[in-house]
Amino acid sequence: MARKRALRLALGLAAGGLAAAAVSQVFALGRERSELLATARELEVARPELLRALRRADDPEGARTVLARELLAEAGQEDGAGEELRRARLREAERLARSVLARRPASWQAAMVSGAAPYLAWSLDRDPRLLQDPGRWQEPLLLARRLGPARPEPDVSLATAYLELWPALSDARRRLARELLGTAFQDPAVFDRLIDPWLEISDGDPAPVPDRSWAWERLQRSLAGSGDWAGFCRAWDARRSALQRELRAQLQGGLDLVDRKRWHSARGELFAVVAAAPRDRAFAPIVEEALEHAPFGPPRPELTPPLLEWLRWSQDHALRGPLPLSEDAVARLGSAVAAGGPKAPGDVALAAWAALAVGDLPRAERIERRAEGLWTQAWAPYWIEKARRLAARQRPEEAAAALDRVHPDQRAHPGYRAARRAVSSSGERSADDPAATRGAWPGTSWSWRQGAYRLEPEAAVRAPGLRVELLGVPSTGAAIEAAWDGASLGCRAVTARGALELDLPVTPGPHLLEVRVLASPPETSPVPGEAALLTARPPRLPAPPPG
Repeated sequence: MARKRALRLALGLAAGGLAAAAVSQVFALGRERSELLATARELEVARPELLRALRRADDPEGARTVLARELLAEAGQEDGAGEELRRARLREAERLARSVLARRPASWQAAMVSGAAPYLAWSLDRDPRLLQDPGRWQEPLLLARRLGPARPEPDVSLATAYLELWPALSDARRRLARELLGTAFQDPAVFDRLIDPWLEISDGDPAPVPDRSWAWERLQRSLAGSGDWAGFCRAWDARRSALQRELRAQLQGGLDLVDRKRWHSARGELFAVVAAAPRDRAFAPIVEEALEHAPFGPPRPELTPPLLEWLRWSQDHALRGPLPLSEDAVARLGSAVAAGGPKAPGDVALAAWAALAVGDLPRAERIERRAEGLWTQAWAPYWIEKARRLAARQRPEEAAAALDRVHPDQRAHPGYRAARRAVSSSGERSADDPAATRGAWPGTSWSWRQGAYRLEPEAAVRAPGLRVELLGVPSTGAAIEAAWDGASLGCRAVTARGALELDLPVTPGPHLLEVRVLASPPETSPVPGEAALLTARPPRLPAPPPG
């Protein structure tokens, strides 16, 4: 019995000791919270979210880490805070982080702040200790990399430091810096902040740039600002290739949603692929596959304008030749646009044309009967296509009546002339057709639409290409893109006294040449001038034997 009383007494004393320790910890935590809150207010980092987190903290080390990171972040902002305040924040951030690291040596966050805070403080003061005592800031950051291998923050901090100290780095540290940048640049915000310093230091080395379309596009802006037009064009080509891969991956994601019968999500994803694809023949297969598998239903309202642009692009090129997209794709675009709510008059004409383009004359005529403004220019492609269809069905009188409804301003278009020949009994080009003998086009022949200069040459003979004079090219050069019949010919760096020579097989008939200025100095911009067919080059003869 005495033994039991002794055990009960021992247990009571132990429980009392534990309770006393718990009460002591609660009071210690309360004091820690109060001290951290006072520090935050004193150093003017009093965001409501931070103060709530400190008040509710149940872990002193975690609370110190939160405040240390906040102090480091605030000190890194150039928001008008005085230099002394920034230094005070950095000193306190380092003190807090080192205290946490002493108790929790596996905390990557504490290690990172322990290195980043002294680095930033010394950098602000141009303190020689940056180079004389690199271990003070470098070793904690390297430790943070080891402790948090999946976290980008230590890599970003180290990469930023190495960029500033690049001339003093060893070859080994420079190799590490390139590796760090390859990781850090995956974050668009970090890439945007560090790409210009990297280009300046590395003389334009694009090696760490991630092969993502957004990264190449951002790099283009930097290279345009420095006037590196050849580099700009390389980045432009890389962006285009990356975008194709990304759209194919997004397309596959949409197809997977179709297989899982998630119809709504699949429709949104596949229509988003179409909307993001540039209007270009190289992207047409991706667009056709996306439209083929997109579940029926209306697109999201924000996707309707780019879908309309794909339909207008198809109409534009169909006026000179066959459809640039499959009939199924055009039909799907037409039905998606028709389901997208109220239409502008031009959109109604486009929907009627889409029905005609896929051979659905009854549906096209139903839209026509309900529409207004049939005499406007927006309806000209519809009447031209209708005349073609009726002529092919041996209904020449109705075809001629359709042509008579084409707006007068559109009757010089090659598509109209082709339809007129199809309606005529002979279908042959008339001798007085000005396009029959034309091989050159003056600068006044160009028009402007949607950010591009447009020339609609109608060649009478085959030719190995075109030569376009360029006017107003800046003395420092520029970058332009040419497209032939809807297919991009790539980015070209042009010089002040240069011309654009396009090596491509020009066939007899109507074509479309587009020239876009991709980047140019702000003071002036290139303008296309006279264009002429190239003559066939004579074959190169072998060099005579020596002697």
